[in-house]
Amino acid sequence: MQDLRQPSAAFPNVSLRWLLSAIGVVLLGAIACALLALCLLYWQGSWQLLYHPAANITRTPASVNLPFDQVHFASTET
Repeated sequence: MQDLRQPSAAFPNVSLRWLLSAIGVVLLGAIACALLALCLLYWQGSWQLLYHPAANITRTPASVNLPFDQVHFASTET
């Protein structure tokens, strides 16, 4: 039977240099994933940043009592 009071050899000593480099790699991976997620969110939502004009006119200068001059353009079908 194994004595439970003695430490097991399943976890050997790990050098501090290897541990710090592993933490650095994990942090760089996390930063890269966060940057990729931000880029994908920006790319997905970039259509909302564009101006999408509406076909109907909601307010005119006359509706808010502003002075204005009417301008007409002559146009033809050709």
